[in-house]
Amino acid sequence: MASSLLAEGTRCCFSLPQAHGAKDKQLAQSLRPQLNQISYQRPSRQLKGGKCSVQAVHDAETSVSRSVPPSRREVLQALASLAVAGATGACCQPAAAGEGGSTQFLPYMDSDGKFGLSIPADWAQGEGKASSQRRVVAFFKEGDTDTNVNVVITPLSADYTKMGSFGTAEAFGETLVNGLDRSWAKPKGPEAKLLDAKTKNGRYFVEYTFQAPGQMKRHLMSSIGMGFDGTYNRLYTVTAQAREEEFAQYAGVLNKVLSSFELKFKSPVY
Repeated sequence: MASSLLAEGTRCCFSLPQAHGAKDKQLAQSLRPQLNQISYQRPSRQLKGGKCSVQAVHDAETSVSRSVPPSRREVLQALASLAVAGATGACCQPAAAGEGGSTQFLPYMDSDGKFGLSIPADWAQGEGKASSQRRVVAFFKEGDTDTNVNVVITPLSADYTKMGSFGTAEAFGETLVNGLDRSWAKPKGPEAKLLDAKTKNGRYFVEYTFQAPGQMKRHLMSSIGMGFDGTYNRLYTVTAQAREEEFAQYAGVLNKVLSSFELKFKSPVY
């Protein structure tokens, strides 16, 4: 079922697609989106002190109350869900001005998540939870939520001691993208294509495109790494994205944000 999109003023609402089809059924089920609906509200202020709400409503079949960190299956469900969510949230007016070489960046320090990164000075910030334990921090161009960077923090169970616990970067990327791709279904569903998957500075880097039926193609880059907070290992997924037709325009800025991401733990887990 294709994603549906509704616009209410500056509020964006959309529903995520369900997994269908017999091909690779087991993989489809394991990557079935856990989020059913996410809503964004444009903030009244910019990054400096400004926040907006990011709320999630869970699918009754897949939302389970837990007192322990999510499993690998749930982590991959969340990654697939949030990627689709960001890729189908186009309902606000695009920004008129482009990103040039003169873009100014501000340092963002997150004391709760123990990470930092550099964000364009004119971007806004949103924050919320994708589940009772999974936290989301998002940054986006004012008036253009299609161009954005989000950080998803997920606590992991004790058996995930390093990124290798998820397999190689290539296998991780293929699993993530295959979980989003439904181009083989009848009727045709969203199409996702893996462009690159590699290990970069101790983190997994995955680049891919995503296009839901009747919507513009999007270009996404994700950097995934781990850190230990004293209780759990945490998985940090930083995703930068823009419309495919505008990606070349914003690639420099998005890559700079991704490369600026830094964990503040004494001993990040690689």
